[in-house]
Amino acid sequence: MKITNITGTFNGKPINEIDEHDLGNLNRVEHLDNKSLELIYENGKMIIQGHKQTLVLNNGLVVPLKAGYYNEPKSKKEFADIRFKNKLRPTPGKFFHYLNIVLLLIIAFTMIYPFWEIFVKSFMSDKDIITSTNFFWPQSWQLDGYITIFTDKTYNFGRAFLNSVFVTVLTTVYQLIITTLASYALSKKNLPGRKILNFIFIFTMYFGGGLIPYFLIIKSLGLYNTIWVLIVPSFISVYNVLIMRSFFATFPKELLESAKIDGAGEFKTFIKIVLPLSKAVLATIALFIAVGVWNNWFTTMLFIQDADLRPMAYALQVIIEKSRNASTETGVGQVLIGESVQYAAIIVSTVPILVIYPFLQKYFTKGVMIGSIKG
Repeated sequence: MKITNITGTFNGKPINEIDEHDLGNLNRVEHLDNKSLELIYENGKMIIQGHKQTLVLNNGLVVPLKAGYYNEPKSKKEFADIRFKNKLRPTPGKFFHYLNIVLLLIIAFTMIYPFWEIFVKSFMSDKDIITSTNFFWPQSWQLDGYITIFTDKTYNFGRAFLNSVFVTVLTTVYQLIITTLASYALSKKNLPGRKILNFIFIFTMYFGGGLIPYFLIIKSLGLYNTIWVLIVPSFISVYNVLIMRSFFATFPKELLESAKIDGAGEFKTFIKIVLPLSKAVLATIALFIAVGVWNNWFTTMLFIQDADLRPMAYALQVIIEKSRNASTETGVGQVLIGESVQYAAIIVSTVPILVIYPFLQKYFTKGVMIGSIKG
């Protein structure tokens, strides 16, 4: 049914051209300075002239007072009751809204529960891990697994944790600086040899020299069996360069040109203008780098023999492998100890990233989306 006898607009269109069912739920009502009424509906904004001649019905629609079927709300409580009844009114929009909530809760549960189960098992006794059928809450709290990984010299987990923190922080800063400088340079269309440099960068994404030549280079550089082998070779990621290059390519030319007019050189423009406006993509790339370095155990397996230099990712890999060997070779007793230590090690290695991520999350999606825009 069309709305009639009311002067006003809905999303810029005359109200008499709008069907009442197109409005949706009423969310908010405000009185404007020009003695008009602004109603914020689910599907848009309605502005009514001469609001004294109108009222809000319990179904969220607006009709003239002279219709005579309803009384105008006289208090905030009465108006709140009208809005509450309106929310209870079943509509297709509400059905899909609550259906989406249920589906998202199911998806969230399937993603969170596996981690919660590992967390609970890390605090369970060895006996409970085998005998329990559900892991929503431990029957008794214990710290045997955590005590073992930090005190048993077989795992050397405490030293490995410190190594991981050192390598991750240093590599993230080191790689982020190089990636940012390279990306900004490659985003300049007037860079001499830009096409050749882009080709060289992208070529390395698909083709490599092989593991043996790489091993020989590491050894000839004196990096073998040193902690620097985890830092120095990881100076850049082409994937991160492409994301950041696309981001820098979207910078307004007028902004950079105005800086040059004010006397700023290329480097000063980069430091004073470009970097402060690049927090989103910098946080995103920093998170990519940190997670990759934190989880890297393969490089340690190839190039580090000294147990005191190994990071936590490799220590976790050793624990998992020993747990698997215990389950296949020595029977029930070792399985219990292996699983308890394994779950505790997984939690300890995961928590630092979980702690850092919330501080970068607000930049994460924005940074990836902006960096994905073609420059």
